[in-house]
Amino acid sequence: MRIRERGQASGDSDTSLMHGKEERARLFKSRHHVGQNVRGIFLRSDPSGLAWISFDGLALLTGLESPPPPGTRLHFIIQALHPDILLRETRDDGGGSGQTTANHVQAFDALRTSFETGARDILLAQAAPAPPLIERRDRLFEALSAQDQKRFLATAEALANINGRLSATGTTRLYYLPWLLPALRMDLILRKERKNDLDYLEISLGYETQGAGAVQMRILARPGRAGVRAYLERHEHLPAAESVLRALGPHLDENIIVLGAVPQKKYAHGGILSELLVKSPHSFLGLGS
Repeated sequence: MRIRERGQASGDSDTSLMHGKEERARLFKSRHHVGQNVRGIFLRSDPSGLAWISFDGLALLTGLESPPPPGTRLHFIIQALHPDILLRETRDDGGGSGQTTANHVQAFDALRTSFETGARDILLAQAAPAPPLIERRDRLFEALSAQDQKRFLATAEALANINGRLSATGTTRLYYLPWLLPALRMDLILRKERKNDLDYLEISLGYETQGAGAVQMRILARPGRAGVRAYLERHEHLPAAESVLRALGPHLDENIIVLGAVPQKKYAHGGILSELLVKSPHSFLGLGS
């Protein structure tokens, strides 16, 4: 798919943008590289027949085979940046079925967006973790309206479809636990791998808060040793995150190493969920800074 950089398109004037089309394309090129996986949010269809997609706040006009519901997260691989931006929507081999992992991920993301839009105030009003998680889950479900309960169950069904696809590898599983923290867009991915006669476990937790923006926590563990690192989208919160981790350190098992907080890498802006679309989703991403 080719990103449209020049020319006037109907509907451009009422899009919430700070830059012109050519400037947005220039910024996109400066932030990305060929071969990178990127995530875009479908905003709306344009009367021209094209579609508005937001990439990290940069809205670009492009073409899609069939427009999804507004708010759907789409995943692409950058094939070229010069002279034009060329993106390919991420697909897996499909396993011979009509539904790919990308299809299931997009369906889950759209349903979750619908659920969290309606339940936003309840999700963000949760107290810090104290009761057992099962009790927190039950309290949250009881606080939801009947309509939001239906949306949550539909989201849970879409999650089961993703894990059904991932079960082929037997090493990766996705969890959606909105009762875990007062946050939105919470994804938890567990990966297992055996290397050099040792079992490794990687835990990737991603979520978005009102104050700190997107946050990722990653734990890489093997028998007798574990490392923890935080990745923050909003760099101004790094000192506070470092302070929290330093305070937490003495209370952890001596075999757990706190590696600190670092800025989120550009390739991580697609979020934890987009990692399910890489060629080998069971491969560890590690804790590199």
